[in-house]
Amino acid sequence: MNWVTSVGIGTLYLASNTSTEVVTVEGDITISEVAKKTFTHFKYNNIHIINNTFEHSLPGLLQSASGKRSLVYIDGNHRKKFVLHYFNEFFKVIAENSVIIIDDIRWSKEMKEAWSEIKNNDQISITVDLFFMGIVFLRKNVPKQNYLIRF
Repeated sequence: MNWVTSVGIGTLYLASNTSTEVVTVEGDITISEVAKKTFTHFKYNNIHIINNTFEHSLPGLLQSASGKRSLVYIDGNHRKKFVLHYFNEFFKVIAENSVIIIDDIRWSKEMKEAWSEIKNNDQISITVDLFFMGIVFLRKNVPKQNYLIRF
C-alpha cells in the first residue's frame, strides 16, 4: 500500500513483483492521471490507484489490509498528528511480519518527533533509520533494536 503516488515511478518499483497488489493514493487528479499513464505505459496491471485524500481513503485501505502481511509506505502529509494516526491505524490491523515505511522522517521538526515516537514505542521491536526514511518491522518476540544506517 503506497500512500502517495506522484507520477508513479516509486510505485512502479513497489509493483515490480507482479504477483503482488499495490494500492496507491493520490489526491491530485492531474498527478493521478499522469501516474495512470505511466502504469499503462509500463504495462503494470497490479497497481490500483485511488484518487482521493488519505483521510477519505483510510477506512477502505485499513479494511483491505486487515490481517494481511503488508508493506505500507506512508508519504504525503508531513504533520506529526497525521503520520502517527496513519501509522497507528495500520499497526493495529496488519499482520505480524509486515513492514511500514515512513518517508521524509527528517522533513521537519514534527516529522522528527513522529519518527522518534514510533521508534520508541514499546510495541515496536525493530526500526531502521535511513536518514530520509524510516522502516518499521513488525516482529514479535525479538529484542528491541533501533538501527541507524550512515552512508
